[in-house]
Amino acid sequence: MDEDPLAEPPSKSARKRESEAQQQLGVTLCQLSTEEILSFSLPAPVEQAILDDRRITSRSAKKRHRQFIGKLMREVDPEPLKERLEQIERQSQLANGRLHTIERWRDHLLAEGDPALAQLLQQQPQLDAQQLRQLIRNCHAESKSGKPPKAFRQLFRYLNQAALANLNRPEKTLS
Repeated sequence: MDEDPLAEPPSKSARKRESEAQQQLGVTLCQLSTEEILSFSLPAPVEQAILDDRRITSRSAKKRHRQFIGKLMREVDPEPLKERLEQIERQSQLANGRLHTIERWRDHLLAEGDPALAQLLQQQPQLDAQQLRQLIRNCHAESKSGKPPKAFRQLFRYLNQAALANLNRPEKTLS
């Protein structure tokens, strides 16, 4: 033991804050998908309790169950879990940023037309210019006629697929 024998144990308030932080970490884990939860390699009782949380619908039962999860979480080192949660959050932010970029390109193509298309094709020469022009024309036609935005979604899907195809080549992503 390399602890200082003169050091005082944590106060009751400090222990309570730590316990609440562990419970909150467990609640955060409950909000993840099943695949993400399984990727954490948690101890079996903690993992099962987190997965069971989804089946509980009663408010008071859910509160009690989350306190139970907090109790189980006290036996788990929180640092690797926090790091993994941050990694998941960063991936989510990157994906959201990519989708926002695609939306901006779609809006730019619809607002500017051929100059925006030329700019996009200069950055992404592998894109099909004819298909993009057709999608843009369809978007304009359906907005004038008041039809549902089918071509609008198709244009987004096309740009999204192009961006996904370029994820392996970071220098070629839509920007």
